[in-house]
Amino acid sequence: MDVSFDWRCCTLCQRKYSCDVILADQESSDNGSHIIGVIPVKSAVCSHTLCFSCVEQQTEVLSKQINDLVNQHPSLQCPVCRETDAFSADEPIISLLTCKLLKKEAQDATEVPQFSPQPDNKQSVPSKDENLKNNNYSVEKVEEIESLDQGDSKSSSKFKYKPDLFVFNEEPSLPTQLLHQNLSPDNLSPSEDESISNIGSGEESYDLQPINEGYVTSTPGPPSGRPTTMPGAVWVDGPHLNSAQGNDEDRSISSNLPEPYLAVGTLVIDPPIVHAKPWVPFFVKYRRWLFGILVVVVIVIAVVLAVEIPKQKRTAARTTSLKNIAFEVSGQSSVNGLGFPQKKALDWILGPNNTRFDAQDEKEQIMQRYQLATLYYSTAGENWKNNGFFLSADDECNWFQESIICSKDRRVTNITLANNSLIGNLPSDLGKFEKLQVLSLQDNSIQGKLPTNLGLLKELQELYIHNNNLVGSIPSEFGNLTEMKNLTFSSNKLGGTIPSELGSLTKLQTLYLWNNTITGNIPSELGNLHEIMDLQLSNNQLIGIIPTKLGNLFRLTKLNLSNNELSNTIPVELGRLTQLAELSLSNNKLSGSLPSELGYLAQLQSLYLDGNSLVEAIPSDLGRLSQLRELWLSMNQLTGPIPTELKNLKQLQSLRLDRNSLFDGIPTELGLLSNLTELSLFNNLLSGNSIPSELGNLRNLTFLDLSRNPLSGAYIPSDLGYLAKLQTLRLDSTSLQGGIPMELGQLSQLRVLSLSNNQLNGTIPSVLGNLTNLTRLNFWRNLLSKTIPSELGQLTQLIELKLGENQLSGSIPSELG
Repeated sequence: MDVSFDWRCCTLCQRKYSCDVILADQESSDNGSHIIGVIPVKSAVCSHTLCFSCVEQQTEVLSKQINDLVNQHPSLQCPVCRETDAFSADEPIISLLTCKLLKKEAQDATEVPQFSPQPDNKQSVPSKDENLKNNNYSVEKVEEIESLDQGDSKSSSKFKYKPDLFVFNEEPSLPTQLLHQNLSPDNLSPSEDESISNIGSGEESYDLQPINEGYVTSTPGPPSGRPTTMPGAVWVDGPHLNSAQGNDEDRSISSNLPEPYLAVGTLVIDPPIVHAKPWVPFFVKYRRWLFGILVVVVIVIAVVLAVEIPKQKRTAARTTSLKNIAFEVSGQSSVNGLGFPQKKALDWILGPNNTRFDAQDEKEQIMQRYQLATLYYSTAGENWKNNGFFLSADDECNWFQESIICSKDRRVTNITLANNSLIGNLPSDLGKFEKLQVLSLQDNSIQGKLPTNLGLLKELQELYIHNNNLVGSIPSEFGNLTEMKNLTFSSNKLGGTIPSELGSLTKLQTLYLWNNTITGNIPSELGNLHEIMDLQLSNNQLIGIIPTKLGNLFRLTKLNLSNNELSNTIPVELGRLTQLAELSLSNNKLSGSLPSELGYLAQLQSLYLDGNSLVEAIPSDLGRLSQLRELWLSMNQLTGPIPTELKNLKQLQSLRLDRNSLFDGIPTELGLLSNLTELSLFNNLLSGNSIPSELGNLRNLTFLDLSRNPLSGAYIPSDLGYLAKLQTLRLDSTSLQGGIPMELGQLSQLRVLSLSNNQLNGTIPSVLGNLTNLTRLNFWRNLLSKTIPSELGQLTQLIELKLGENQLSGSIPSELG
């Protein structure tokens, strides 16, 4: 027997079921009776609905023999509410239908064992008419129920059953044939009760109620008239179905059938009672699988948590460590400032390009990456001419191979970003590069003040920040840079005074502070810089005297204090600077005489003392400066003759003695200075009746200016025509007489020829038309006569021609037009 079923709406186990209608004829058998179980059942005491399996599981079976079960129906507590006698033989009033009658599909088929019947007691159920097979609502068209013997015999086969609606016309002892017939709209007439015809509307349960019209006309008799031969059966009150289809050929029921009893569900039992295997909820049936899945999920979650939580903790710890590093370098206020370079640098440090660095073991490397990032963001690194691989995930020592140099232990020692379009302020974080030795940021547009933290760079040896836009003063903390060798702040806008603490930089070799607005005195402590070789403080606003202690800087090769407001005399102690190659004190307010001790500066190559108020004569000791190339004494108040000892300055290239009060004649010995390229003696009191022809020996001379000297009765020596390299010749206002030498037409490199305000006579030499490089020709206020040579029209480079106040005649040559 194989009948599928579907449970529905059990209060206890929540299983669902479907309901079919089965009409059974009354048959009896002398071999005993089979008990028809009824499912689902609803208690009349507590109104809970249970499936048969749940009832049976609560039923205590006292014996396996059928005789022991006769007239016995154990009294049960309701397993839901524990109400006593909820399910008993005395009160078996059960609701008829508790599920949707139109639900057709069979679900959760439950198998129960079938016991093999004894051969002598076997009964068979005849086959059902073939027409019944066309019933679309039946799950099983025909069932054969064989008689089951009493005893412990077990069947080798199994059968499935479906909870159905059965009609028993009398006390059934042994149903020989059961016809499954679904109760559906197809076999109910349209005039039936609306509660039946609408049972597919989706409610959870329905109870058939007797009605006055249609086919439901009456209810069964009292409980005392119900069969007692089925002690395991639970009976329910039900209507009389006058036209229900039967099992005869015309599928109808005779009108003389007794009043039927309706039961929901069926189970054939042969003692010992065979219990139907209850429908098990999914979560119970597969509890082991679900438990396994749950265990796996728990394990996976545990593993994930075991990995992620420590990872998150490590990430949080790393973030905290990185922030602490940033706080240590920059301070909390700078790091937390929105838009600050330090905040941007921290965000970058926390980003993916730094995940491979351990915050604890590689703290120093992270710190210097953060410092470099701060420098990058502070100076608009995105606009640099060349930013290499800055801020990449690569090692910071490889970011900018020629600009970022590291030691063997990967510590940054050299930062060179000169002429790279850096703008903005220098970050104070630069002071945390503990191993930094060279910082080169010159020729940029860096603004703001010098960070005082740079004074923390104990190993810094070279600091180049010249040619920027720095303001403020030089921090006194720079006096802590005891390893400093080269310090250049020139061409900025620095003010304030020179900190005396710089005198502590005993290893300093170069100090450039020129071209700023520094005021105050030159600190005498600079005299302690015994290793210094180049000291340049020019183009500032320094006042006071030149410290005599500068005479202790024996290794000094360059001393430039020009273009300040220094006063008083030139210290004679400077004469001890025997290594000095350049001494520039120009454009100050120095007074007094030139110290003859300067003649001891045997290595001196350039001596610039012009633009002061020096008096008295030029010391002849200067003639001992055999290495001297430039001697500038102009714009002073020097008197006396030009020392003839200057002839010893064989290396001299530039001699400027103009704008003084020198007198006597021009020494012929100057003609011995064969390397001289510039001779400027204008605006003195030089006299005499001639210009030394020896000056024609200065074959390297490019500039000669003797103007504004009272050279009464002098002539222009023709030897000047041999100065082939001469570019400028000025002899204005020297009382010259005579004519213009024809030899001047040989000066092919000449650009300026000025002979104005003299007493020159004669004609203008036409050979001057050969001076094709001439740009200025000035013969103004002389005694020149006759016509203007047309050859002057060949001077195509000429931009100034002055021939006025002469005795020239004739017409102006058209060539000049």
